[in-house]
Amino acid sequence: MKYIFSTMLMVMSVLAFGQEVPTNTPDTSAVESTEAAAIESTEPNIESTESTESTESAESAESAESVEESATETAEDEGALETLQKALVEEEQTVAEDSDSEEDSPDADIEDSEDLVSGPSLVIGLGVLPTHSDIGKGNISTPLRFSIGADDLFSGFGLIALYERGSAVNGPYVDNDGGLVDNYARFTLGPTYRFNKFRVSAAIDLFGPKGFFLASGADDGIVGSGRKFIGVSYDVFKGFYVGVDFSAYAGIGVMLNYSIPLGGVL
Repeated sequence: MKYIFSTMLMVMSVLAFGQEVPTNTPDTSAVESTEAAAIESTEPNIESTESTESTESAESAESAESVEESATETAEDEGALETLQKALVEEEQTVAEDSDSEEDSPDADIEDSEDLVSGPSLVIGLGVLPTHSDIGKGNISTPLRFSIGADDLFSGFGLIALYERGSAVNGPYVDNDGGLVDNYARFTLGPTYRFNKFRVSAAIDLFGPKGFFLASGADDGIVGSGRKFIGVSYDVFKGFYVGVDFSAYAGIGVMLNYSIPLGGVL
């Protein structure tokens, strides 16, 4: 009886052990599916990692290129600025050298002295008095004018002496001073002033036949008008002055003067 019971117990143990073995054996398909899933999950991670690395490398390359381009542009800008600064410095030096050479050039000084005479000078002139009122009346011919003077005797100031004369056309006539005369004659004196190429003058007849001083208080009781005028002239070419003057009595006068530098004479 014990033997039978032992035998049955052993059989049951064997049967129980046989049932446990398949349970503990790993399922090959399950393992394979698990491994495949792990591999598949790893591959996207690898791909995403590779994609991230490639993106980062591309961005790094672009950043490096942009840095290089920026450095190149900066260098070019600096080079252009240096070139511009050098050109400006060279131009300033050239202008300074030219101005120095012009200042030091004797030819330039000679040209300036010829174009604009400085210092005392002798002035001679010739002109006419075409609008005198007695010309229109038929009393006199057009008066001629002769002048002599000195310019720039002191700080631009000088003197002028001018004589005018017109012959009577139809014999003696009564001029504007009320006297019977056989010609027109006036002798004017006055100051001049020269600046740059301009020359201004003003004169009055003080000592002529009908001058202010001689005619005043004369026995005939005629008071001299004291012929007077103001004028301006311009240096048109190396000391040749063309001028005009005006008088209420004699009208417009025209003069051509020539200025002769006196140099070291005065």
